[in-house]
Amino acid sequence: MSFQSTFSLRRSSDLTSSASRRVLLDRTHGVTVRIVRLLEALAVDAVKTGKEQIDLDSLSNLRVSSQLLSMGDQFDVATAP
Repeated sequence: MSFQSTFSLRRSSDLTSSASRRVLLDRTHGVTVRIVRLLEALAVDAVKTGKEQIDLDSLSNLRVSSQLLSMGDQFDVATAP
């Protein structure tokens, strides 16, 4: 079973293209729980906005909480001028 099939979105999502996989890995650093949380947030956003799918644009642009960031990213954000 894939993540894509677990979300009850009306339109097919693009989670398997190399660009989508790259953005997903870049945003989550490959940590499974972060991948799941990000995909959950994306699915909720897709329903709320009526888009009903997860695509490269939503993967790249959805604002998420700092809990999805790596510790290094959190430090960089906190100390940025």
